[in-house]
Amino acid sequence: MTLNGTVATTGTNLDLGAATLGAAVTVTTGAGAGDITTGALTAASNALTLVAGTGSTTVASVGNAIPATDAASTLTVTSSSDTTFTGVVSAADI
Repeated sequence: MTLNGTVATTGTNLDLGAATLGAAVTVTTGAGAGDITTGALTAASNALTLVAGTGSTTVASVGNAIPATDAASTLTVTSSSDTTFTGVVSAADI
């Protein structure tokens, strides 16, 4: 799956599985409840912003150090009650 732009719900959990960032991506469940869960994310030098409000965020991995073009340009967690990365996190700016 390729993600582009904004993936949004309001107060509902998002489970995205593995994906490639086709452009800068914001994943949001709004200001209230709603968890974000993803599989491995191939960043392809794009920015990733996660907004889980009072929900939690669990991400398998973001980018890969080899090749460097798989890294995210920026990785931002705007809000989350708890954030867990279970694998590699590769970004030029965190």
